Amino acid sequence: DSAAGEADWGIAGTPCPLCASLSWKERMLGFGISLAVGTFLNVAAFGSWSSVLTHGPFKFAIMYTLGNICNISSTLFLVGPQSQCKRMWVKTRRVASAV
Repeated sequence: DSAAGEADWGIAGTPCPLCASLSWKERMLGFGISLAVGTFLNVAAFGSWSSVLTHGPFKFAIMYTLGNICNISSTLFLVGPQSQCKRMWVKTRRVASAV
């Protein structure tokens, strides 16, 4: 990878120092894996919906929560944690981020 290609991060902007050492390929790989795991957990949670009625919501709640955490954290690979937090709390996104 060339230094010029790595300097142009496009829509994601410049990454935080924590993620800057990762190549674009490594960041996309981390994003894809985190997103796939999160999506799998969310689908599995809804697949176990019938157990909510018979055994309680614990299994569903754990899988759904972990899936959402993985999905949100997948974007950290693209923009970095500091930039992600700043963008989550801009005026137009505060309500959605708080929910």
